[in-house]
Amino acid sequence: MRETTSLVNESKICGRDEDKKAILDLLKDKANHAEVFVIPIIGMGGVGKTTLAQLVYNDPTLEFDLKAWVSVGEDFDIVRITKTVLLQLGDGSDDKDLNLLQVNLMQKLSGKKFLVVLDDVWTEKYEQWDLLRGPFEARAPQSRIIVTTRNQEVSLMMGTSPAYPLKELSYDECLCVFAQHALGATSFKEHLELKEMGEEIVKRCGGLPLAAKALGGILRALRLSYLHLPPHLKRCFAYCAILPKDREFDRHELVLLWMAKGFLCNQKKMKESEVNLQHLDIIGTTKLQEMPPHIGNLTSLRVLTKFVIGKGNEQITELKKLSDLQGQLHITSLENVEVQDIRDVGVANLKDKPGITELCLEWIDKFSSDLRNSSDEEQVLDSLRPHRRLSSLSITSFGGREFSSWLGEFSFSSMVQVKLSNCCQITSLPPLGRLKSLKKLSIESLSGVKEVGVEFYEDDSCFSCLEALEISNMGQWDLWAWHNGVGGDSVAKFPKLHELRIQSCPKLVGKLPTFLPSLEKLVISNCLLLVDLPAVLPSLKNIHISNCPHLVDLPEVLPSLVTLSIRRCREAVLRRVTNAASLISLKHLEIKGCNELVSWVDGKEGLLPCNLEILNVHVCPNLKELPSGLNNLKSLKDSSISQCGSLVSFPARGLPHSLIRLRIDSCDSLVS
Repeated sequence: MRETTSLVNESKICGRDEDKKAILDLLKDKANHAEVFVIPIIGMGGVGKTTLAQLVYNDPTLEFDLKAWVSVGEDFDIVRITKTVLLQLGDGSDDKDLNLLQVNLMQKLSGKKFLVVLDDVWTEKYEQWDLLRGPFEARAPQSRIIVTTRNQEVSLMMGTSPAYPLKELSYDECLCVFAQHALGATSFKEHLELKEMGEEIVKRCGGLPLAAKALGGILRALRLSYLHLPPHLKRCFAYCAILPKDREFDRHELVLLWMAKGFLCNQKKMKESEVNLQHLDIIGTTKLQEMPPHIGNLTSLRVLTKFVIGKGNEQITELKKLSDLQGQLHITSLENVEVQDIRDVGVANLKDKPGITELCLEWIDKFSSDLRNSSDEEQVLDSLRPHRRLSSLSITSFGGREFSSWLGEFSFSSMVQVKLSNCCQITSLPPLGRLKSLKKLSIESLSGVKEVGVEFYEDDSCFSCLEALEISNMGQWDLWAWHNGVGGDSVAKFPKLHELRIQSCPKLVGKLPTFLPSLEKLVISNCLLLVDLPAVLPSLKNIHISNCPHLVDLPEVLPSLVTLSIRRCREAVLRRVTNAASLISLKHLEIKGCNELVSWVDGKEGLLPCNLEILNVHVCPNLKELPSGLNNLKSLKDSSISQCGSLVSFPARGLPHSLIRLRIDSCDSLVS
């Protein structure tokens, strides 16, 4: 738990004057309230909720008889919280009995005007809050409780006033905080050599003062250490900037990289390192532009997670000497392979490196005709044929017009995962159905593909092991020809498929595979022309549909469905839900952003699925009535309705007795 106290150094706080004034106005309000007045301060982590509460708590203009500060955290321990308040009120009781503690606290607070801060509250359990606040009801008028939380649900549960949303600092305010902790000043005027770097760091803080404070403190410590280093070590220290955050590096690996850059001169030690180094993990080095020269001399390497090809050199041939590589290899910046060096790509000899099980091939994501040559890139990909034992393949930003013939060959019998991403020149998919062991397939941003046809499948035995399929951001894809007319709807083309995601395919009309016997999760979003969903889905547990305006119906039989989320869809889809006797397993229903929805009932009683436990309806501005059979939902426990401005009342028969929590927000026309 992150412990906090009420102490604050106001001289290092920037940009919170208006926020402080707003909270003080609430604290000084003279109105009497039926229950203790609770003011929630809500905002993301690091935005300064605790700091604002500290500023208010210590304001000298406030007049309270008693004050207490409690750092709550994720463990909402009522005994601990109560004892903490008592301790700050002068009672150091060791009692562990909650009843005795609460009686004691009620006596302390009786008739007193108090201010209590509950900092960093996470619990959403109403019964815990209801139990804790009991003694506080013995208050004098104008007593106040301030609650800080990241969670909107907490603020709705505990607050008796609207939550105060704390926003991020402006750039200038955030820069001030950073400078305070990095330099002990309010700006970089006296440290111009650090100004540019400091400003870049602050841009990444996102207006969060906690981030600015933490990074400022780190810079202060590093600056003091760096200033006292000898010149040759300063170069080594600066080189560490290319290493990824939070990644652990073996000291021998780092020394080797320094040696490769010529920062160190002891060749004897370098030879010893070459012999011994077996593991070099640099997968997160986003600023690394090329590999050190002669890296192929590290012949003992077993793991080299990333290989960056620099401009104007023959580095890729260095891979030839690394015959014992194992596990993952990510080759990036392949666009830097020049025409005269294409023949050298084959010398890398990936096909004779059986230890490489995961291969990622990546080009730059810019497709300017001046920079890219599709024919050259096709030759490069041809030459990078991996060993047949490869289990995972990713190809990103490839600029060729067709994939290599080796992709999809039967010989890759160990291939279980394939990802093809941002290959904009490609117009047809390779025959991936030949990969008999394939379990996970992701196809993303192949904007030239208009049809996924039978060449993708070949026969009914294809994709017999596929468990997860994701197709997204296919702007031109309009037809999924998933069978060749033989067997048609009756044959399961994906017999083991558990998860299907189709997202941002605005021209896709259909049809989706009809018979998916093992599918458990279906996600369809931003498919503007899609009309039908698969018809036979006996194992489906979760459906998430978003922004599919032409979709007018759900499958008739969904016996296993547990969760259904419908966003920005037609009214006709929703009416299926109120007349779906087959949805016997449905427990969680979410409706959001359906502007057409006026009524679910269409002249009928409109019975929702009988075992429903959670019902959420959000942003349906034209919704006027809820299903009249709502009271029949004997299992309903939680319901949230928000931003339904036309909703006037709940059904005349009322709500079910099983309901534990009901949240209503921004339903301005609701009267009963």
